[in-house]
Amino acid sequence: MIKRRASTPKTRKKSPWNLNAKLRSALRHVWRCSPEYVEAMRASRVERGKYLCSECKDLFGPKEIAVDHIEAVGPIDNLQTYRERLFCGPDGYQVLCKPCHKLKTAQERAEAKAGLDCAGI
Repeated sequence: MIKRRASTPKTRKKSPWNLNAKLRSALRHVWRCSPEYVEAMRASRVERGKYLCSECKDLFGPKEIAVDHIEAVGPIDNLQTYRERLFCGPDGYQVLCKPCHKLKTAQERAEAKAGLDCAGI
């Protein structure tokens, strides 16, 4: 008879509680209800349930789009600056399809990382 080891349940490693992360998350939630966010969605709406991507100019459903900040909000330690960048004016937003949003975000992160690398030289 073969003895098997008792399997241990997999547990997810918990990160320490972070007040700034919780506040940023709450601000993002409130931002999604802001008049500027709603206006950006309304402006890109072509017909019921169809939205125009600002980048590729294709039509997408509501679950396939994202409201993007034209100027990146970026990782900021100061909550006041974060709030000001998050709640920019109505001209500071654009609606992108998820693939275009993913590309734009990757480019912004690469540029930010390159900027940090150059600053450390």
